[in-house]
Amino acid sequence: MNQPNTAPPPVAVITGASSGIGYELAKLFARDGYQLVLVASHAARLAQAARTLQQAAAAPIITLVQDLSHPNAPEDIVTATHQHRLKPTALV
Repeated sequence: MNQPNTAPPPVAVITGASSGIGYELAKLFARDGYQLVLVASHAARLAQAARTLQQAAAAPIITLVQDLSHPNAPEDIVTATHQHRLKPTALV
């Protein structure tokens, strides 16, 4: 008897996710069943991208408004993923 797969989905942290290449890659990761952590500096565009991507995503999408030019940005992203109890398997 086969048991259903209860493993959590893999997690992808995608920077620049509100437009361009980041957004296009987020669509691919969502289609492939990843939980998404979307990072971008523009809150409104990030929220719109998350709403659109949620239709294809298998798990809730987490958004982080973060400017990667700030020195603490990487640490803040890691802290946020830990707070959500996520273990990213991909970083874009």
